[in-house]
Amino acid sequence: MTRKTAIIILATVVVLAGLSVGYLIIFSGQEAGTTGGETSGGTDAEFSFPTSGTSADTTAAEETTSTELENIGQIPKLRQITPTLVSGFTTFERKINPNDTTIPESQRNQTETVYRFVHRASGNVYETTENRLTVSRVTNTTIPKVQEAMFFNSGDGVILRYLDDNNDIETFVGKIEDAPADPNIAEDESIYSALNGSFLPKNVSTLIKSPTKDSFFFIKDNRGYTFDGAAPQAQTLVFEYPITEWLAEWINNTIILTTKPSWLSEGFAFAMNPTNGNLSKLLDDKYGLATKTSPDLTKILYSEYNGDTISTGIYDLSTNEDKPLTVRTLADKCVWGKKNTDIVYCAVPTNLASADYPDDWYLGAVSFNDSIFEINLKEDTATMFTGFPLIFDISNISLNEQEEYLVFQNKKDLSLWSLDIRPNAEITE
Repeated sequence: MTRKTAIIILATVVVLAGLSVGYLIIFSGQEAGTTGGETSGGTDAEFSFPTSGTSADTTAAEETTSTELENIGQIPKLRQITPTLVSGFTTFERKINPNDTTIPESQRNQTETVYRFVHRASGNVYETTENRLTVSRVTNTTIPKVQEAMFFNSGDGVILRYLDDNNDIETFVGKIEDAPADPNIAEDESIYSALNGSFLPKNVSTLIKSPTKDSFFFIKDNRGYTFDGAAPQAQTLVFEYPITEWLAEWINNTIILTTKPSWLSEGFAFAMNPTNGNLSKLLDDKYGLATKTSPDLTKILYSEYNGDTISTGIYDLSTNEDKPLTVRTLADKCVWGKKNTDIVYCAVPTNLASADYPDDWYLGAVSFNDSIFEINLKEDTATMFTGFPLIFDISNISLNEQEEYLVFQNKKDLSLWSLDIRPNAEITE
């Protein structure tokens, strides 16, 4: 890193410190060197959330999750998983009939995609599958106003983030377990699983998971730590830097750190070794910089502020070639293909009004109506999914493991949706 770059980065600290206040507003509204062995001082005690009791105002909202969907009939290609506000979700594959010895083994090994998510108002975990419309409750926790949720361990582990009474960010790392027999729990509630675990330190600002294992990286103040989901209290300090506000992705064995974007400040993106914290610069000189890195670490899709609008580009890390993307959108609205890294799926605004991007979008000052495109970088083409109703401002977009479904939230109401992207799928409104 050059001296000039270091000076510029340090100069952004003042701006980013101010933006940290904005981060807390968004959170409440929503959503170098080795120093191995040092821990961050988290709480050691195990903790169990209550497994009974749900407030009346959240119960009514949750009941619509199943009853409304049961009446749809055939599963549509564009499917609303739940109309209720969702804090976070995951998809994973599960065998359909693993213990049915009356059917051939090949059928017992067949899998289906499971959608598991956290209900925002109550903190309860729910699930459904690609082959059924009814939604089942998994846990009966009572954790009001969960702002962010992240799953691990094939959906059996969950991290819940919310604000306490002092507006400090709490981060709970839990395991979904079978509830013990308890005569004090009503019979109809005894089928739910318990949620046991422990807390990370307060006010963790950034938290991400490895794509290949249940390892995590988080930042508190100006320090970054790693831990394993099975032992969240065994945290290792790997990173210390003056800037405290980062967005992060974990790609293979590399963590991509991008300064939290604002149209007011120049953004930087770095690759970090999660073992020793070493940094190498990838991108800079872009205001409002947001990034999404390809799974093979060869390309970065980025968006930047460009005179009251958005510019979107692809930066090739092997050739240092920088060229515009076929469409204009925020990097947050894109997800890379897993099997073919020349494919990227993006939600593209049809009403890209003049604004201070991405700040105004994060804060809800502007909202979009999005179309969804499949973009082939090798052929330089963008194919729109036709028949897609323009009612979505898409966020948190992801692909299931088999790359058959795009799963996303509508930022307008935080509802959860799935789009069947298989070649023979036809969208029905």
